Amino acid sequence: MNKFILIISAVGLIFSFAYFNISVWNNIDWLLLERGYYTAMSGIIVFSVISAAKSITTVVEKGGTKLDRIYAGIASVIAVVSIIYCCVSIYNTDWVYLEKGYYWGATAFITITAALTWISLEIVARENAAKRPTYEED
Repeated sequence: MNKFILIISAVGLIFSFAYFNISVWNNIDWLLLERGYYTAMSGIIVFSVISAAKSITTVVEKGGTKLDRIYAGIASVIAVVSIIYCCVSIYNTDWVYLEKGYYWGATAFITITAALTWISLEIVARENAAKRPTYEED
């Protein structure tokens, strides 16, 4: 079941990321700089959310060292700041609210699917590690 959830969340992440960026690059009214900015922002959001989810699951599962907790805090702050930064930059455009809402929704969907993908990947990896036979040395 967890592998199924991993596949669904990974497909959701790929499609949401691609859908967001295809819509950005198909908007011919934007300058190349604007297209590149929103493409980079979507990439930063995916990377920061996955880093935060990875570091938080490490701290929760293993307890983690003080450095692990600091890294989890920094990664979480960067993830939140990147999401807010992208949403504020969308708000500051002169688009109609329908278009702003579309990009806010796409940003939220990318964020959620990135987190779910990493968490389900961790669960599947943990289950596979538990199923492996262990060999004790004599």
